[in-house]
Amino acid sequence: MMNIQVKLTAEEARANSKKLRRTPNKAVPAPVLDKDLNPLLEDTPDDSPNQLHSKYHGQSLAINIPEFDQDSAPGVRGFVYLRWNGVRTGTRYPFTSPIAAGDFPLPMTLPDTATVNAGTHQLSFEVNTGGNPTFSESLSISIDRTPPNGGNAGALIELPAEVELSGITAEYLAANGDKVVVTVPLGYGDARIGDEIIVYLGDTIPTALKVGTVVRADVTTPITVELTKAMLEGREGDQTLFYTLADRKGNVGRQSAFKNVNITLAPAPAGLQPPKVPVGADGLIDQADAIQGVVVEIDPYTNWSASDQVVVAFDGVDQPAQAMPQAGAVVALPYSAVLNGNPGLKDSRVTYKIVRGNREFPETVGFDVKVDLRTPGPVDPTDPPGVVHPLLALPVVKGAVSPNPDELTEADAGQPATASVDLYGLSKAGDIVQLYWNGKPVPAPDGEYRVVGTEPPTFKIPFTIPWELIDTEGNSDALPVHYTVAHPATNGNIITSGAKPVRVRVSQITVPKPEFLNPDEDFGSDWFNCGSLRQNQAGVWGMFIQVPGGEPKLANQELAFTYQGWADAAGTTPVPGNEYKFTFTPTIEEANNGFVVHVPYDPWFLTTDLRYGSIVYEAEINGFPVLGKSIVVTFWMSSAGQTCKFA
Repeated sequence: MMNIQVKLTAEEARANSKKLRRTPNKAVPAPVLDKDLNPLLEDTPDDSPNQLHSKYHGQSLAINIPEFDQDSAPGVRGFVYLRWNGVRTGTRYPFTSPIAAGDFPLPMTLPDTATVNAGTHQLSFEVNTGGNPTFSESLSISIDRTPPNGGNAGALIELPAEVELSGITAEYLAANGDKVVVTVPLGYGDARIGDEIIVYLGDTIPTALKVGTVVRADVTTPITVELTKAMLEGREGDQTLFYTLADRKGNVGRQSAFKNVNITLAPAPAGLQPPKVPVGADGLIDQADAIQGVVVEIDPYTNWSASDQVVVAFDGVDQPAQAMPQAGAVVALPYSAVLNGNPGLKDSRVTYKIVRGNREFPETVGFDVKVDLRTPGPVDPTDPPGVVHPLLALPVVKGAVSPNPDELTEADAGQPATASVDLYGLSKAGDIVQLYWNGKPVPAPDGEYRVVGTEPPTFKIPFTIPWELIDTEGNSDALPVHYTVAHPATNGNIITSGAKPVRVRVSQITVPKPEFLNPDEDFGSDWFNCGSLRQNQAGVWGMFIQVPGGEPKLANQELAFTYQGWADAAGTTPVPGNEYKFTFTPTIEEANNGFVVHVPYDPWFLTTDLRYGSIVYEAEINGFPVLGKSIVVTFWMSSAGQTCKFA
């Protein structure tokens, strides 16, 4: 209970002063807190009286000293002291008796250190007149620094059962007045009248939306606020609800536990179409399909929402959710999902559902397909298996003449080659092993082997590659040779070996020969003189050399050209210092149709003078270096000791 000082008139004050002097044993009243600067809170029936609001904790307080009995003689010096829990504190108030009635109430200050600690404290004052102290009555002041629920986070917000199950949906709002009633549990600790509960929608203060505030008039009425449709605009998807607890003294606790809720204001997905499985369009997913990758296509549907996810299930086993684009989705199924511990033959089913928050919308038709992942030979240890089976040995190729394995030379031309393969594990009668040369099946019977089942473990499967196939596929620096194993009595699945690179150069490789242009026809097609010289685009005089078209493999590779001057017509003795190297990279059009290069007159043909020359370029065809050489021609690039003259 607070003491309230009533301001008296001067006449009333003088009268009261006389009464006080005539009543020396009257108790000295307690000090009071200034009601304008730092008042105490109004009392409530469920809390300690005289509560000091938290905003004044640790702050200096303005204290008023009411008028008290002055029974001493005039002119006596004295002091008024504030006392906090029976101990003097703060700055004393000096006076000389008597204190004029008009000076009351006396203003004093309680230091900020007094109100730091929680608890019930006693505020009083001491009047010391000439060394004789008189003590006032005490004012109890309660300082509470503990938020409701002991400062701990409150329990989860409660929502209507339908919202707990399916989130906040457009359908729920339409059926419930465009609002959701949000309930804060009553059972938190230290609940008091005047507690303030603020409910928020969002992740954290201050960015969260304030949904509503409840100030408790009692501690039994349910604590509810209304979350309206207008508040939910722009907040679709996963959201959180939480609240804070504060008491009337201003002590604010931690944020409560976060309640997850999904908000879906868009109407539910409609018009879901059955999934499509392109590799299963023939009714079967085989080993090759599964290794290539089984994809499930999900068509667009009505009422799409940006937060939608799609979950595909294979044989009832859900795959990880992924975003569902408005234009439809393509979901890749891992090999392990298709296998699911059973290679088949089995009847399988592909289904999907659209997930929006914590709501699921299944497509009910699905896609039925047979699955057969059974394969011949050893079990592939890789997960997932690849196209190449790691336990199949690579083939070994031998030419008819060449001694080196996996290499065919011109000495082997016109003759078949052989290949052998180590027998693989778990072979069984009826397996068919097919050899491939550069991706082409080697014709039966020599390119195919049928396992009889009695072969010893060290058996090597024999093959013969006919010359016609070798000749057709031509030269290669690394021609791939591999094989497959099938068991057609069971299914069409195969396993495939790795490819062995075989070096094949059984035929001569030629490229178009370069030709010098503009010969002097009076002296023959191999005679070139000053009249044969032409300017290039840069205005430089020299000889043009043409490389005919017809070899597309020259395209986009850097060709290394060398012009060489010779002292003799046979081209055996080079002219010293008369070698010119340069490069040129033809386009595909130039490789097909032909192109020209240019060699400057000065210094190269000027140095050749009255002698001979040729040009050669180096290219790479099928991994092998090849030279394109011109013939040795005659150059007559001076006359009577004079160099060529240019107009």
